[in-house]
Amino acid sequence: MQERLQRAGLVADFFDAIDGRALDTNAFPTMDPSNPLSAGELGCYLSHVGIWKTVATGPDSHALVLEDDVQLRADLRSICEELQKTEIPFDLVRLGSQLPLRGLRVAELAGKWQLFLPTMDPDGSYAYFVSRQGASRLLDTLRHPRHPIDRELNLYWRHQLRILALSPPVVEHDAESVSTIMPSGRATVNTSLHFLARWRRSILKRWSIYQISRSLN
Repeated sequence: MQERLQRAGLVADFFDAIDGRALDTNAFPTMDPSNPLSAGELGCYLSHVGIWKTVATGPDSHALVLEDDVQLRADLRSICEELQKTEIPFDLVRLGSQLPLRGLRVAELAGKWQLFLPTMDPDGSYAYFVSRQGASRLLDTLRHPRHPIDRELNLYWRHQLRILALSPPVVEHDAESVSTIMPSGRATVNTSLHFLARWRRSILKRWSIYQISRSLN
């Protein structure tokens, strides 16, 4: 990972991942006892929370956060510089997704990249650019684990967080690497919502995303 960062012209601080197997899940009452996070998911979640604390109290206005199982594209540094200059008051920008992005277009950067408020969930929390203010807002809302971190970021609209996604992506998940933060096992997600409940959720999601888009102007 160090070599990849050097090739991209980036200097990094490294943080040890939290081992969820060493934690007492009873110490986290916000989790659904009928569907708790796996040890890997809990460690992954708390590792991100630890990074947010560092960013929120640190001297830098923004930070690039990468898990260790990623491939970096040559223009990663350029997009970070563009994001740092933009006046869009984002909390966090997801820089990679293993799924096609769909959403409400917010802006174009340098004639090369598009910023979206996702309407279809991106996949992964392995690469993002977060503002110091955004890190504080993330802590205010997501400090205590309830769901896997990917899912909580996907539910940004419910939390009224300004979480954008970048297209095309500048970071890719490296399936051949073994991450020290990769969740082991997954909590299940109940998708058996009644039709009316799904319809109501869809309307609420669209309205919330529209409200967030207005806050970015």
